[in-house]
Amino acid sequence: MPIHRTLCRWLPYLAFFYAAWGNAEPPQITFTCWMPPHSAHFIKLETVYREAFTALGYSFTMHHRPSLRSIQDANHGASDGECGRDFRYLQNSPESPLIRIEVVVASADLQVWTNDPDIRIESLTELNSGKYRLGYLQGSSETQSLLTPERQREAQSAVSSDIGIKMLSAGRIDALIISEASVKRILASSELPSPIYHAGTLFHQSAYVHLHPRHRQLVPALTRELQKRIPPGGISLE
Repeated sequence: MPIHRTLCRWLPYLAFFYAAWGNAEPPQITFTCWMPPHSAHFIKLETVYREAFTALGYSFTMHHRPSLRSIQDANHGASDGECGRDFRYLQNSPESPLIRIEVVVASADLQVWTNDPDIRIESLTELNSGKYRLGYLQGSSETQSLLTPERQREAQSAVSSDIGIKMLSAGRIDALIISEASVKRILASSELPSPIYHAGTLFHQSAYVHLHPRHRQLVPALTRELQKRIPPGGISLE
């Protein structure tokens, strides 16, 4: 029986390939993230993303990078996506190839903090008035979009939230645009040389995963998996 002999001859090879396939490592997805890796916010999101990608047959890791580096790595394809950017990101960065996953994964207030308890900044007009030396986080295009071109030239960028808060407390800047979640984390874990004060809230931020387009085929399934695990309105970072 020629067919029988052929099957017998190929059976060991088929078994080998079946075993090799069964033991193969799942494909890897790596996100970059601007949140500090020890923060509760990073840990929460990393857990959710790992569960979602595991359900899709992928292994997952997330690496901390400073804000600008994090989004650059995602844009250039050095990572597979970015953990969470405001919905205004693609509007303010039309050159970005990234795809926004339409699930709010996290939310927080964007605020202004100062080193003078008498300073109040209640509007974008006051923010752009030029009365104060202003700081913001490097790589935050949504924050930069709030500033006039002249104010952008004058403002100082900080590599991270921690450095920005230290600059503010040390008097190197008078006001800092930063998320409430970052301030709470830093104040809970750091001792500052001088106190800082909440001067006003600019708006409520909603963060979304931004995926590199080489994984475009995952968008519908990833959207469904995130919706299963994240409450409406996202995980609060307050």
